[in-house]
Amino acid sequence: MRKCVYGNAFRLALFALALLLLCLLTGLYCLDDYCQHRVRLNEVCANQDSSWQDGPLGDYIELYNPGSLPCRLSKLYLSDDYEDLQKLPLAGRTIPAKGYLVVDLGEGDGRSSAFGIKSSGEAVYLSDSLGHILDEVESPRQECNTSYSRREDGAGGWAVASCTPGEKNAAWESAPSPPVFSKRSGFYSQSFSLSLTSEEGHDIYYTLDASVPSVESNKYSGEILVENVSDRENIYSAVQRTVSDWKNDTPDPTPVDKAFVVRAIAADASGNCSEPSIGVYFVGMDGYKEKNVISLVADDPDDLFGEDGIYVTGKAYDRWYLGWQFGKNPVENFLKHGREFEALGTLHWFQSRLELEQKVGMRIQGSSSRLGRKKRFNVFARKEYSGERYFKKGFFGDKKTHSVTLRDSFANVLCQELVKDRAAAVQSAIPVTVFLNGELWYDAYLHERYDSRYLLNTYGVEKENVVMIGDGFLKEGNSEDYALYLKLYEFLATHDLSEPEAYREFTKMADVQSYIDFLCANLFLCNMDCSETKNYNIWRVREPGDGTYSDGRWRWMLYDMDNLEWNYLGLKKYRATKAAAINSFRRVMLTAGVSYRKHRIFAALRKNKEFQRQFVLTFLDLVNENFSKETVSEALLRYGKDLSWNGSFFALREKYIVPFMAKEFQLTGTLEELTLSVNNEDGGSVLVNTIQPTFRNGTWSGSYYTDYPVTVRAKAKAGYRFAGWVGSVSSKKEKLSVSLSEGGVQLQAVFEKKGKEDEKERQ
Repeated sequence: MRKCVYGNAFRLALFALALLLLCLLTGLYCLDDYCQHRVRLNEVCANQDSSWQDGPLGDYIELYNPGSLPCRLSKLYLSDDYEDLQKLPLAGRTIPAKGYLVVDLGEGDGRSSAFGIKSSGEAVYLSDSLGHILDEVESPRQECNTSYSRREDGAGGWAVASCTPGEKNAAWESAPSPPVFSKRSGFYSQSFSLSLTSEEGHDIYYTLDASVPSVESNKYSGEILVENVSDRENIYSAVQRTVSDWKNDTPDPTPVDKAFVVRAIAADASGNCSEPSIGVYFVGMDGYKEKNVISLVADDPDDLFGEDGIYVTGKAYDRWYLGWQFGKNPVENFLKHGREFEALGTLHWFQSRLELEQKVGMRIQGSSSRLGRKKRFNVFARKEYSGERYFKKGFFGDKKTHSVTLRDSFANVLCQELVKDRAAAVQSAIPVTVFLNGELWYDAYLHERYDSRYLLNTYGVEKENVVMIGDGFLKEGNSEDYALYLKLYEFLATHDLSEPEAYREFTKMADVQSYIDFLCANLFLCNMDCSETKNYNIWRVREPGDGTYSDGRWRWMLYDMDNLEWNYLGLKKYRATKAAAINSFRRVMLTAGVSYRKHRIFAALRKNKEFQRQFVLTFLDLVNENFSKETVSEALLRYGKDLSWNGSFFALREKYIVPFMAKEFQLTGTLEELTLSVNNEDGGSVLVNTIQPTFRNGTWSGSYYTDYPVTVRAKAKAGYRFAGWVGSVSSKKEKLSVSLSEGGVQLQAVFEKKGKEDEKERQ
């Protein structure tokens, strides 16, 4: 067998060598994928005003082939949209060996107009037919007749340089270093004087309204008085075109609190300018000092609020809106998605002092929230912006974070925090106060975002191997990965899960405990804004491997659980007097339009007896621990609230939802109390079904139906041994299956210190 393998390999090598010689001898184009995958972006130009090859040249992208053979581009694409990587096919084009291909993006005369390059800056992607990104670059703002090019053809870093279409890239001109500020961004009790310094012979120009500094801005000639400017007129909060019907919706003119924002550049005698320095100062604003404060300053405010910014309606919509309004209205800019609608900016994070300053990308976030004046953002750390794929300091402890989202729902934060120990994914969050371009924007919660890097840093899976489905659509992975998702539902349609064998097969496709945790949380918390195509995320790895989470099973992710705060709107429809009394098992959901009983996976699984047992016990585990009044009260207290919050939902929910669950699963037993204690909490702990109970004053109690026995397990700590159970049941076994009876069950786990006899036995 080994001889056969070696023989095949030898023949393949000879064939490859012969093909290479044939290419070299005949001048045929190398069609191998390897050749195409070596092609690189080399130069991006957004503001060309000259000619090339005896004709006018508009926006262009230059590609470079570092190989020693010509390369025919049969499977490559260019795009400026991460969500649509195949905007411009390159099939039929060829790059010579060690040569260039200039793709003219101008209009007319046979040139491509699939997209253009914004002079304010945007991303450009080179990808293959499978959707793999082979190269990408974030072009910055470009002045006329400059390009963004590599230091060396096909390799090295990028910088603004002169245009060299089809030729070796121009040598970079060394830009001045940014100005240095005498005071660090942060909180100051009193006004102060700020000095700016730069290299000798360089002039400094600055702005104080968060706008882009240029040589036309204020020229620095002496110290700048930094003071509280909250009483000044609003600039960005006063922008009119941030809602659809903007003629009939006037912004509130009341001055909002403001940070003092200084932006400055240094310029040499030749007019070369540095990158801007930014200072964000909160003067006499001590009320914010104990908060998490996030400042976002756009590289160019016009990217947000200009006539075609991502935060406003946009030119196309406004022409329709101000005209005769014939036909369907163009989509407002703030409703658009994708990398094309990502603005560059700088994020500062303060916790009494400056914790983080980093270049970021900003996109409008949410669905219905986009229609309001104060829109939420998704914020991204990207290597092309700051040299880092992650935020340089973690918002959530030591956990790496690639992107975050700003949301305003406390319920979403609380609900996910209460079940963070479960098998369904949750997003960590912190409360923040957000300033945009120096103006107070809103209080919000900064959340992790679900993406491949979240899964990498939470579960240790390779991000390139992740498949993620959101609301029924592919969010992460390759186009062919969607078939893996469809197989899940194909299995349900062709198998009866009441059969033990079919159920066992399904458990190999999906982590059933993850699904049960997802479902139990949504049902208890009365999330009536969830279906299998709404606020619904699942994930798996494409190719199974080693590790707990690399088994190729689907797992669930809790998301957008703010419905708890507004489901009172449907009380009449739900035939309930209060939100806590809504039967979330049976009622058709207010916004999703279907009941949980109609979810295809739940409808199929609930026929199986093993699933029924696991669901009922898990549901009661969560009721007794994660959603207990003690646990919730402690969580609410951290946010300055108590159990009266939201119509006393958590104080009342158990007495309604537990009987609803019993009826749903046709339980016939009685609800009895299990009381647990340990003789020494230093000696060990106890597990109950899927939870580790929190012992308060040495005891814990929870109620379970007598239909199913409860599993308890004792775990001794280092230096101790488990001596046995005492109480209603006596046993030396660490793990017990306990049948509850009328009057309840009391158990104590006894732990003893290990003695010399134990050591001898161990040895």
